[in-house]
Amino acid sequence: MQDGSSLPHLPREVVVRIFERLPILSFLRGAIATCRKFSLKWYLERSFQKVVVVPDEEKSINAAMNRLAREGDVGQGLVLVRPGLYSETVRVTQNCYVLGFGPSHDVVVEAPGWESALVSAGLGGYHMPKMLGWGGFTSGEAACIENITFRCRNEQMRGQCVYIVMGQLHLVRCTVDGGVFVSGGRTAPRFSECHIRKSRGNGIRFTDHAHASMRGSSVEHHGGHGVLIERNSQPKIAETSICGNAGYGIRVYCGSSMLPSNNAALMPASLESIQNNYFEGNETGELSLTPRFADRDLDSDDDNDLSLLRRL
Repeated sequence: MQDGSSLPHLPREVVVRIFERLPILSFLRGAIATCRKFSLKWYLERSFQKVVVVPDEEKSINAAMNRLAREGDVGQGLVLVRPGLYSETVRVTQNCYVLGFGPSHDVVVEAPGWESALVSAGLGGYHMPKMLGWGGFTSGEAACIENITFRCRNEQMRGQCVYIVMGQLHLVRCTVDGGVFVSGGRTAPRFSECHIRKSRGNGIRFTDHAHASMRGSSVEHHGGHGVLIERNSQPKIAETSICGNAGYGIRVYCGSSMLPSNNAALMPASLESIQNNYFEGNETGELSLTPRFADRDLDSDDDNDLSLLRRL
């Protein structure tokens, strides 16, 4: 690779426009293949104020994010993760970009013990600069993670392999070997081209007024429903493959929004943003609506597991 220090600089406004429309991994692959004048190091340095490589500079992803926070690179740092197995729970407390470099199945985060592999709780209080369209969020609420596989060593934790209770975390081309739990009215994660598979329970559970968006992803081969929507949650799900689940493809608990008005049933708000998805092989059916507010069986399970969720 060439030393980029003597090469002309790419204008900052060009960098911002690129990453507003294109994931960094796609950009780097295309740029390096077509323009060899600039090294990979040059592209990274021009896009991010600080780059920390795992495990070269820090042994864990959490340590790398903490280093960005200590060095003051709030919202403009990159954690570059080399292929390998990382035994940790990734806790998103810093607005940064975490990128698995290489095939996603070669960059694996495996949670030990009774823990989720990825947790987003929106902790911290630093304001982000208006960089890459992330301005106005607080630390840890709008990070982006791309091209990493998450799984749990403990089979009993696979149902909550990814646990999101705050923030606007963006997952891009990630694989989750287990279930995803999303809860809270201030929670609005995005899932782009992700694969969520093989949980013993539901694939994704949206609860307690959660907002989220999922596009171009797959939710497959779960022991429960592919997607469970309850407690007035309103996710947007589009162009997603929901296949091979033991329950329904999508199960919606609509509460009072399904009660008839003037002898005409109302359309639940949660259905207005579920469009153009592909269903196949879901044993109970593709889509189910119920006037109940929540899944009482799941509430009971949560109590037994000392979950933080409240019961009705």
